[in-house]
Amino acid sequence: MSEPVPPPPAAAPPPVDGGAEPVRSAPEPGEQHFLVQAPLAPMDADGIGLAAAGTVLFALASVLLALFRRSLTEAGHGWWLGVAVCGFGLGLVGLAYCLCRRTTRDRRDPRVG
Repeated sequence: MSEPVPPPPAAAPPPVDGGAEPVRSAPEPGEQHFLVQAPLAPMDADGIGLAAAGTVLFALASVLLALFRRSLTEAGHGWWLGVAVCGFGLGLVGLAYCLCRRTTRDRRDPRVG
């Protein structure tokens, strides 16, 4: 007489995350690293250059939009001037923040600047 065949195992429910492999924070010992952070210093550590460039661009946009305000309003785009002026104002705030941040950092450690 033959032995009874065991029933097949129950199918596992599908994974919640769609079957993606779990994310590992670090490679296992002996594995090769494919993504490595380059040892580069930041180009602009305090962000003043970027904040100044954005502020200048918004200032130029504000002047240009003010020159064409009438035609923009007729076309239904009068709000563009308000956006440009707000961008200029926020740029000034960001520039002041970056300058204060750099000053504070230089007071703490004069070797950084």
